[in-house]
Amino acid sequence: MSSVANASRLLYIEKSRIIDAIGLLLKSYRTSGQRIRLRHDGGEEQNLINRLNRLIVDLFHKPETSIDLEAENERLNMYYRLFGETIDGKTELLFPSDTNQNFKNTFRDIMINIFEGIHERRDPQKVKISDPNRLACLLNNLRDNLKDRNLNDVTRNVIKWTKAFYEVIALIKDDKFMGALSITETTLNERAYMLSVQVGMEPKITNFESYFDLSRRMSWFLTNIQQVADWRTPGANAEQWYDNGSFFRALNDSWHTMYPDTDFSKLALEKMPR
Repeated sequence: MSSVANASRLLYIEKSRIIDAIGLLLKSYRTSGQRIRLRHDGGEEQNLINRLNRLIVDLFHKPETSIDLEAENERLNMYYRLFGETIDGKTELLFPSDTNQNFKNTFRDIMINIFEGIHERRDPQKVKISDPNRLACLLNNLRDNLKDRNLNDVTRNVIKWTKAFYEVIALIKDDKFMGALSITETTLNERAYMLSVQVGMEPKITNFESYFDLSRRMSWFLTNIQQVADWRTPGANAEQWYDNGSFFRALNDSWHTMYPDTDFSKLALEKMPR
């Protein structure tokens, strides 16, 4: 998986605000014994202590020099540089002169084109308006645009934070850790919600799993886009995306959860002749 694709995975996990919830929890862990009470017993609780201490270092490192940024600041600017995406309430940490304004527009056009093809596959009687040649050009544009922005320390940071973000998800899935927090729910979605409530965040979302699902699907999609040198060549077969309806319907559902005003499937249908 490419650095850019992994960066997109980090972005949508961070948009769920579960990293903020973990940050508040870890701060409480370092400053009091109210929410987490673990003993240095050399057993499972000691293992959890070691994991939490490593996570603090990986996820929330402090600047070592005057030109270093806080870890969160680095991540937010990486999302902005690569995808033109922000995290609610944190735009003051950005450098607005270096943002990717084209990603979301190009991605939107790609998704509408793909759904035109998907709808045509489901109903062969529909007038054909999908354009595989235009889709190929859009895929090239998105790939090249992201490649041009995969600069400097992006790869190094993505490797570091991917490990940390995966550890966050692993901790939420860990029954021992959830038990230490008196969280009895069993699903990832319920646990993420209860964790956010417990640290006083009052989460604005209830469907964390949609964000996690979107992170997986976007990273897979971007990885596959970047594996083709030129989508306009016959062997690339840009039209193949029209046959992957179940994947893109699921991606669209998760995207719609995050951006309720955007439904790529509906936008494609509105363009098609009645």
